[in-house]
Amino acid sequence: GLFIYSSQMEELTLSYNQIEMVENDTFLGLGSSLQRLCLDNNLIRVVESSAFARLDWLFELALQYNRLASPIRLAWPNSNLGMYWVNLEKNEIHSINAHAFANRISLSSLVRIVFDTNFIQNIELKAFQGLDNLQILSLSRNRLETLESGVFCDIAELQTLHLDSNRLKVLKNDTFSCLTKLSTLKLSGNRLVEIEPNAFRNLALLGQLSLDRNQLVSLPAHLFSALVNLRSLLLSFNRLGKLLNNTFLGSAQLSQLELSFNRIDEIEPDAFRDLSR
Repeated sequence: GLFIYSSQMEELTLSYNQIEMVENDTFLGLGSSLQRLCLDNNLIRVVESSAFARLDWLFELALQYNRLASPIRLAWPNSNLGMYWVNLEKNEIHSINAHAFANRISLSSLVRIVFDTNFIQNIELKAFQGLDNLQILSLSRNRLETLESGVFCDIAELQTLHLDSNRLKVLKNDTFSCLTKLSTLKLSGNRLVEIEPNAFRNLALLGQLSLDRNQLVSLPAHLFSALVNLRSLLLSFNRLGKLLNNTFLGSAQLSQLELSFNRIDEIEPDAFRDLSR
């Protein structure tokens, strides 16, 4: 290994180079010390199966701005400390396959993973199995058109989910029902034309919901009734024409409601019922 005599190194930055491949045992010698590894802004397409295997204390792995095609091909480290953050932004990932992170003890403690600005069109069921403590998942600026019910059920500890700037058209019932600890949900900048009545079921802790910059024409009555802790709701830049009675029923904690840049021409008398602020 290149670093066999660097046993005390805690942080290694190799950003902004022209690395195309990370070979097995490249970091041999750093296993007892390295906590932060930055390989961002390279040309990496291949990570060999044991490239990170001996990095027993790795805490943060930066792989953004490379050419990785799939997270399943990464050789995840068997870290004793437990990984905290992995950044895979701006790669060439098209799909997150089932069991992409499974059977890796180090990833059971992963708190944050970023997939922003890839080409992701599909997330298979069980894709996030093994990420038992994940709290932040960012999938902004991808190409997702649909989300299968249950796709997030393996990450029940999740608190923040970013799905903005994708191509979602319909939110189906119970899409997020396993995420009972979710506090922030960003769905801005999609192509939403329909939200089914129970799409937000079980999200009692949700405080921030962004639905702005979509193509919504109407909202089902009681759509937000399960969101008893909702404080911020963004609905600007849609095509809403009529606000029905009880649209915001149950949202007594709401302190920010954005409805600008719509086509609202009728508001029924009880549309804002329950809004005490």
